[in-house]
Formats: sequence, C-alpha cells, structure tokens
Amino acid sequence: MDMVRWLVLTLGPFLIATASEPGVKFTGYGTKLEEAKLAARQLALEGLRQTLAGREPSLRAWQPTLADIEGMLDGPGEAGPSEVVAGVLHHSWVVTVRFPSDAEIELRDRRISRQQRASLAAMVAIVVAAGWWAALHWRDRTRSSNAL
Repeated sequence: MDMVRWLVLTLGPFLIATASEPGVKFTGYGTKLEEAKLAARQLALEGLRQTLAGREPSLRAWQPTLADIEGMLDGPGEAGPSEVVAGVLHHSWVVTVRFPSDAEIELRDRRISRQQRASLAAMVAIVVAAGWWAALHWRDRTRSSNAL
C-alpha cells in the first residue's frame, strides 16, 4: 500500500500537469455535408496557426497541416443545425480539437527540424557522389582519348 501511495504522490502532479485541456469546438458550414466537414477542419487549422503565431519562442520548422489536425480530432465530429440561406440549404459540422501542449509542440518542431537537416545532408551526399562519379568518368574519357 505504501508503494501505491508513493506512486500517487510522486506521479500525481505530473499526470495532472500533462492532462489534456478540454477540446476546442469549431463549426464549419457548406452546401454539402462534406464541405462543412472540411470547413470545420480548416477553421481548426487556422485556429492552431493563430495560436502558434503568438507563441514565444516561435517555431523554426513545424508548420501544421490538415493531416496534423486529423490527428488532434476528438472523435469524428457531429452534424450541427442546418440553415436555409437565400433558398439554399447549408449544413454545419462541429469538430472538437485537442491542441497539443507546449511540450508536444516543441517536440514536433524539433523532430521536423531533424528531418529537414537529415534530408539536406542526404541531398548534399548525393550531389557530392554524383560530382565525384562525373570527375572520375571525365578523367577516364580524357585518358582514353589522349592514348589514341
């Protein structure tokens, strides 16, 4: 029992501090339900971008996309009330998004930054190898033409 109490006292504040905040709801509208779903996700993306724009220090590498928003959704969403505007039926779709914590944002930014550096290093290695191959190939051709 003492071990359980120690775990609760030790890990309890950490678990409370890292618990997710309640999700933020975004409502999208469209003449078709699929348009409304996409509009809700785009609004969530814009909301995340605005949140990150005011962040200090600013991010160096990670720029959120709709794919990131898909991973942050809290469930598939739900249909909201439909309205008739100018004789056209407009559907609404409500999604709940759980934005990442500051630690998760920094982790994503560092991961993307490492991936970009690795891609750059690979590209430089390919260019250097191609240049080396071209120099050797050119040297062999000039030697064979001089021998004639």
